[in-house]
Amino acid sequence: MILVTVLLFMAVILALVVQAQVVARMALRFEARQSLRAQLRVAASEAAWDALRVLAADDNLQADHTNEPWAALQTNLLPNTIQTAAVITDENRYFNINNLAAMPGSAGVRLPVAIVRDIFAINSWPDPVGETQALKDWIDLDSGGTREAGYYHQARLPMEPPNALMESPAELSCVLNAARAERREAPPELTILPNRMEGIVPINVNTAGREVLQAVLGAGRSGLADKIYRWRDAHPVTDLSQIMDAKTLNALSPYLNTRSRYFSVAAQAARNGQQETIYALVCRDDQGGIEILRWVYR
Repeated sequence: MILVTVLLFMAVILALVVQAQVVARMALRFEARQSLRAQLRVAASEAAWDALRVLAADDNLQADHTNEPWAALQTNLLPNTIQTAAVITDENRYFNINNLAAMPGSAGVRLPVAIVRDIFAINSWPDPVGETQALKDWIDLDSGGTREAGYYHQARLPMEPPNALMESPAELSCVLNAARAERREAPPELTILPNRMEGIVPINVNTAGREVLQAVLGAGRSGLADKIYRWRDAHPVTDLSQIMDAKTLNALSPYLNTRSRYFSVAAQAARNGQQETIYALVCRDDQGGIEILRWVYR
């Protein structure tokens, strides 16, 4: 009986020792993961800053295009075997949804709602007018519209327009899918930029996609879109007068530019199947100075 008791006691002790070892190993693995996570975040941050230094070193601020050094994918293998990659995207290649809160300074210029409506139509949304109105009423400063607070209350939706500029892709998705049975991604031609210029943020004719160009130019100007594409394939547009006459330029000038102010950088660091990603939105001023607007770990 004593022998049995001793054996049981030893078994319990052994089980506790094994459990302690398992817990210790789990703790060590957790600490290792946390340590690696910290290292990856530092590496991703450095990769992002290296990419932004290339952007700030751009020696031609009058014309931005995708063949410049800042637009190239930057990769690196660090001595500690962490791999990093960073890529900068010209956010002025897309149409800023916050332009819906601005008005052109002169008559005869296309309204932002017409451009956003055309972007929804290009992407085959069932109600381009309604979707555009929902976004405009969400952003603009007035409370007069068909998609203001009353609309959301009547539909029993737990939200209402802040009548302020949109701040994130998540907010855009929330508005677009508020009354939809099946979630849908926002049109890829749209971006969300702070309206620091207190006016319309133009697209860059050297980097904008065909759908964005066509929506901004409007129906009947597909020939001009083709001309812009042919011109920039040969060399960047440095002056808008190179690609359009004075009358067309006067009608479209608020929406077009040859340079960009807003850029995003996505930087990733990875090792042993673990990775950390940083997303940043920046604004570059006329002297090449970089201001960080968003810096998010994902």
